[in-house]
Amino acid sequence: GATYVFDQDPDWNASVPALNNYLTTAKTTLEAYGKVVALDQSTTYVTNSTSVIGYTSWGSNDHYANNYTTYAIPHNIWADGAIAETYVSTSGRSFMPPPTYGQSLVADLIQEGISGVKGYVYEPYSSSMAIAYILFDRYASGYNLAESFSMSSRYCSWMDVIVGDPKTSIDGPPAPLPIQLQHFGARRLENTNTVRLSWGTLSETNNYGFNVQLRDSSTHMFVDVPGSFVPGHGTTLVPQEYFWDHIDVMAGHHQYRLRQIDLDGTTHYTEPILITISSLMDVESGSTPIQFVLRQNYPNPFNPSTVIQYEIPTVGQVRLSVFNALGEDVGTLIDEVQQPGTHTTVLSTSGEFSALPSGTYFYRLEAGNRAMTRKMILLR
Repeated sequence: GATYVFDQDPDWNASVPALNNYLTTAKTTLEAYGKVVALDQSTTYVTNSTSVIGYTSWGSNDHYANNYTTYAIPHNIWADGAIAETYVSTSGRSFMPPPTYGQSLVADLIQEGISGVKGYVYEPYSSSMAIAYILFDRYASGYNLAESFSMSSRYCSWMDVIVGDPKTSIDGPPAPLPIQLQHFGARRLENTNTVRLSWGTLSETNNYGFNVQLRDSSTHMFVDVPGSFVPGHGTTLVPQEYFWDHIDVMAGHHQYRLRQIDLDGTTHYTEPILITISSLMDVESGSTPIQFVLRQNYPNPFNPSTVIQYEIPTVGQVRLSVFNALGEDVGTLIDEVQQPGTHTTVLSTSGEFSALPSGTYFYRLEAGNRAMTRKMILLR
């Protein structure tokens, strides 16, 4: 399938870490949807990638690009509808042949066949670059090119040049479920190698039941987990709770989703959730399972409050922040040293968050060198 290619340059971490961090968060966000993401965090300048649907690099600002190509041209093969952003301040200054380089040009990506790309005609602030985890999250969620670049860019000015059909889009939004899902989460049971999936519905219509689906490092697509069928409750307005245990789970990144089945056989899918098992637990010695997990908030959408739960593997400084759709920090829920284990907090539309309007928000967990971001919706 199509791949999102994100090429960091670690030499910029000391001066402009945010732009690299956006790519790390974008990888986590997209993989939670089941998307294929190639994130390079080394000094290699990535070239000759195939079936690329989304791309970001430092272009000619990458300190090592000249070791791999000329003018920072990636020589990619682009999937239909592919879009890109490059961290280059004058990448959109020229579209006429023969080009005058100096810095790399988005015109080269257009010549390679990309469908849409953002460039700049003057030295901008780094904050004007599209926020990668918002740009590609929106695009992968069914928003079109114009909407995705607009929502991910803090500024729109004459310095920005976006080339492409504004109505270009790839994946449409997921089909609506005949259930009203209240929550869906995963956690590792203490002193076991078992992952417990739990979910709840507020209402159901012609719901035959659910199959749990899994995508991990050994599979490239979601597949039903054998023996995972859980019967539904047909049609009901009474909230229902479900759980299913996946035993003997190996270490690694595991993405789960529910395949909901109607009484007539029609199927629908929930958005995936991600759980990371860093190492298998030694049951005999009783060692503590090591994992870093940020669970989906519930309920979602929410008003006036929602519960956020997370797990951290070691003692250390923990920060849980909330951002709006433009990537602006709108508040902090947690900023303190915490012990390893499971922690729960509540975001309430009072106090610090009383002025938040309806809309899409992101909550980001940072602990040590790990970070994870999830999306939530506030309905006033």
